[in-house]
Amino acid sequence: MDRIVQNLNMAWEYREVTQDAFAPIHIPHTMCELPFNCFDEKSYQTQGVYRRVIFVPADWAGRRLRLRFEGVMTQAQVFLNNTPVGAHDGGYTPFEVDITDAVRFGGDNQLVVEVDSREIPTIPPFGGQLDYLTFSGIYRDVTLLVTAPLYVENARITSQNLLTCAPAVTAEVFLNNTTAAKTVQVQVTVSGAEGVVATGEQNLPVPLGAQSVQLPLTVSQTLNLWDTENPHLYEVQIAVLADGVLCDTYHLRTGFREAQFTERGFLLNGKPLKIFGLNRHQSYPYVGYAMPARAQRRDADILKEELCCNMVRTSHYPQSPHFLDRCDEIGLLVFEELPGWQFVGDEAWQKKALVTMEEMIRRDWNHPAIVLWGVRVNESLDFHDFYTETNRVAHALDPTRQTGGVRAIDHSEFLEDVYTANDFIFDGTNTPLRAQQQVTGLSKDVPYLVTECNGHMFPTKSFDQEERLVEHALRHAAVHDTAAQDDAVSGALGWCAFDYNTHCQFGSGDKICYHGVMDMFRLPKYAAYFYQSQCPPEKRGVLKAASVGSMGERSKSGIAPFTVFTNYDFIRIFSGERLLGEYYPARDRFPGLAHPPIIAEEGLGFLWGENWKGLRVEAWWQGRQVETVDMAASPHTARLTAVADDNTLFADGSDVTRVVFRLEDQNGNLLPFTMAVLQLSLEGNGTVIGPSLLPLRSGTVAVWVRAGEQAGSLRLRGVAADMEAVTEITMISKEGVDCV
Repeated sequence: MDRIVQNLNMAWEYREVTQDAFAPIHIPHTMCELPFNCFDEKSYQTQGVYRRVIFVPADWAGRRLRLRFEGVMTQAQVFLNNTPVGAHDGGYTPFEVDITDAVRFGGDNQLVVEVDSREIPTIPPFGGQLDYLTFSGIYRDVTLLVTAPLYVENARITSQNLLTCAPAVTAEVFLNNTTAAKTVQVQVTVSGAEGVVATGEQNLPVPLGAQSVQLPLTVSQTLNLWDTENPHLYEVQIAVLADGVLCDTYHLRTGFREAQFTERGFLLNGKPLKIFGLNRHQSYPYVGYAMPARAQRRDADILKEELCCNMVRTSHYPQSPHFLDRCDEIGLLVFEELPGWQFVGDEAWQKKALVTMEEMIRRDWNHPAIVLWGVRVNESLDFHDFYTETNRVAHALDPTRQTGGVRAIDHSEFLEDVYTANDFIFDGTNTPLRAQQQVTGLSKDVPYLVTECNGHMFPTKSFDQEERLVEHALRHAAVHDTAAQDDAVSGALGWCAFDYNTHCQFGSGDKICYHGVMDMFRLPKYAAYFYQSQCPPEKRGVLKAASVGSMGERSKSGIAPFTVFTNYDFIRIFSGERLLGEYYPARDRFPGLAHPPIIAEEGLGFLWGENWKGLRVEAWWQGRQVETVDMAASPHTARLTAVADDNTLFADGSDVTRVVFRLEDQNGNLLPFTMAVLQLSLEGNGTVIGPSLLPLRSGTVAVWVRAGEQAGSLRLRGVAADMEAVTEITMISKEGVDCV
């Protein structure tokens, strides 16, 4: 009997509880679209009702039908045909409800989901104050699962001895039998690009109810190990047969690797790897968490490919399965943690937190990218009994991974496998990071990871003055440089990747924490240039001048010191045809970095008046000039550009792509001081998320375009400073969407 998985993201209706009329919507959905900033953060804390019709064919009778919700914020109650079929507390982990007994086979069925998105104090992470918003709605995918009465609920693939000539692979299969007891055969096949690499089967009696079975697999070929540069993945198929007849098939994807934090650093497949990464909030402008797969996957690409990170921390909650899938595919390590921020509630609250942590681990234990479970509430005080239990549960569920627990207090009780700590000591003049024993209070080194640094210590807007933007970037460079030189530190995760909306007690007064190396639209600040520059030049050359090239932008005027983030060997700087100097990476200041920034000072002091001819920066690598940046002496508005991340979308009502608009000078550089406003218009079956009138902050802004329900084309037009830019997007049909 074939398993049927139907996507139910399309054709919903929604209304707030205070309203009578429903409006058509698609999932993912936020119950309240917010302004970019300066809003009342209580406005998204609302209650609403979702509904849609599900047609169930008559020939599905005798099967089990379950609804799976990947994420509903915060509390959900589910009804089918006016019958309560399930409920769930907590917005960051999935839940399933069995609707078999309430279904009308051969006809339409009315599905209703009542959602309470308020910050309910009894449900983690709430009860205290949060330095982030949790937004609202059914903001992740909804699917219908149709199976035989005996089916696979979950499965986990584990491995041992991967670095030896005798690796061992085991499949743990979780079965649920809702019919009569029977004897079944469970078959497991692991396949990669090289073919079948491992198999196993077992006959066993299956009584009513749930049980698990352990299957040692026979490894028939050499396993290709997953790592950050070669993220090799395998497909696993699990088949359950009774009397030779197929009952159910279950598919998952995984990879094989050995990951170990030690007192002398992090080892991946036995080789040292210095952690270099950032934290990520999963929120976006206007719609909060309600972004579909393409946007979630794009964030992983930005972190790995654009910012050259090898790890991301999912601060401070489990994040989208689509994001984690992409991390698996591209080789981006993940530190995933249970929801929370500083506050720990009473015993009932703690029990709910444990349930959420278990849901997180069971959902994600097959992701090779995840190498560490976070089992403490971020920056909370010590709670011995609670954290003893979170560690016990995590190890019982998944003995293959280490645990960590992020703290911001010195000498915190060490119950986990890895001492994970936020270090916010750096003020730009002192030592960027403390020695680990100063933080831990222990008399010996232990596995140690810096999980946050910078960020709120030096919030920086993309439209801040140049000196602040440069200082922000150099602070990130200094912390990573210090971590790189200390073998007792596994690495550092900067705070943070992207700006994010927050409560009024935090941020810059407009409900935004400007802590990111990129803004909320995923557009780079100078700090992003530093991360980009740590990429090997063989993979991608980087030449980024952290300056607008203006004589009057600095506090003391002039352009010195002139900072360039690059991975090339050296640069030459010209003004007009005059060579001002040849400049090299500041290895004396940043000896731990693969590619220190170049900080040019000598020869740049006499460029006023008639001597100002603009700047040309030439990058040299392996004895040849490879790239040039030209900064005009008198920049002027020359063009408006529009570039989409993707030019093809699925016509499913929710797929999105980002379009970046830039107001550029004659040399293609941003015009950061423009006061221009961008007016948008869209032709075709789609929508622009957010307003259609936007300021070009620092000369640029991005928008997300959402596809409609019909195949065709979209034409997005932007007008600013009497110039026009147009991008075209094609929408295609997507098979398997909303087929019931």
